Amino acid sequence: PSRETQAAPSTNKNTPKHVVCHKKNKESFWAEISSQTVQTSNNRIITIIRDISDRKRNEEVLRALAETAIVGEDDIFKTIVRQTSLSLNVRFALIGVVDSEDQNKINIVAAWDTDHFLEKTSYTLANSPCERVTSKGICVYPDNIQQLFPKDEMLRDLSIESYIGVPLKNSDGHVFGLMALMNDKAMDTNQQTVDLLKSLAVRANIELDRIQADEQLKLSARVFTDTHEGIIITDTKGIIVDVNPTFSEVTGYNRQEVIGQPPSILNSGSHSPEFYSDMWRAIDKVGHWQGEVWNRKKDGELYAELLTISSLTNETDDIINYIGIFTDITQNKKQQQQLEMMAHYDVLTQLPNRILFADRFKQATAHSRRSETLLAICFLDLDGFKPVNDTYGHNVGDKLLVEVAERITNSIREEDTVSRQGGDEFAILLV
Repeated sequence: PSRETQAAPSTNKNTPKHVVCHKKNKESFWAEISSQTVQTSNNRIITIIRDISDRKRNEEVLRALAETAIVGEDDIFKTIVRQTSLSLNVRFALIGVVDSEDQNKINIVAAWDTDHFLEKTSYTLANSPCERVTSKGICVYPDNIQQLFPKDEMLRDLSIESYIGVPLKNSDGHVFGLMALMNDKAMDTNQQTVDLLKSLAVRANIELDRIQADEQLKLSARVFTDTHEGIIITDTKGIIVDVNPTFSEVTGYNRQEVIGQPPSILNSGSHSPEFYSDMWRAIDKVGHWQGEVWNRKKDGELYAELLTISSLTNETDDIINYIGIFTDITQNKKQQQQLEMMAHYDVLTQLPNRILFADRFKQATAHSRRSETLLAICFLDLDGFKPVNDTYGHNVGDKLLVEVAERITNSIREEDTVSRQGGDEFAILLV
């Protein structure tokens, strides 16, 4: 037996169209209109109209921000608050960051009121919906907000009735600010509006992170160029990749002369290979080394530096660079040598003084006992020295003492010691 099958109705759908429509009260709205023909015995056409005003407003805001990013507008935050306020028909929009020194204060980065930007200012978080946002997260108050926060003077002064706020977070998830919408009447706080604010908060986060990174780079650049310490950076093979101006001032080499060269271009030959081997072993073991190094300038002059070398690593702890920071301590070393000279040598004749002579005598007697050898001590003074001073002056007397010291020194062996004990008295240690 045959069985008849009734064909199911077929449909032909049209592509949805977005148009501006008007309500009975003449208020305009964006609508998505789609229609389809249902092929039945009556050939009906079904038309669906859906209000997409919120979506269109969100798209308008995001499109404006995208265009801003392309043209590179100076203040993206102003664009965010202005476009959001105008598109959502909300009176106030603001972006603020928590004060770095006072965590109970918000510094406004950008704020919009109806048709103009507001001056940048600060306000207290205490007893405000913004405090709730920074501590709890997204907050939505569609109306009667003053009753919920009666101590918030800003809400009262601006006649605020509704509020939406979303936190701004850094890459570590730490809240450092917020974005808020406020209106002087009840606000439509649907999920699309909240989602839009969350998207804008992400955009603001990115821009704030970029600004902070730029500021850190500028600070690092200023430290690099303006510091009074010399800085030298090498790659992992020990080839110089950069130096700062102080390096050039100290060494006499300009930046172009040393880029691509090894730091050994400064080697003075004052240190043994073992010295440098020990230095690099310490760097490889603990990541840094500090000590005094004698190097040579471009003109051949020796100079002393207090040097710190550190290894720089990436996120996976692989060494990517070495950085050396040094201070020129040549003058300090000279002063130290002068102090040592004054403590152990006679300033006029440069001969050992009483202190150094006593120390050498102690060492010589100890050596004499061990080796069972003899030593001798001679004391002498200059007869008639006082009349020379009185007759010709102290300058001539000083020259005479220097000449006597030189003649005695030339008359003894290198291992012997001649000392000025004071006045015209000298002592000689013969070993």
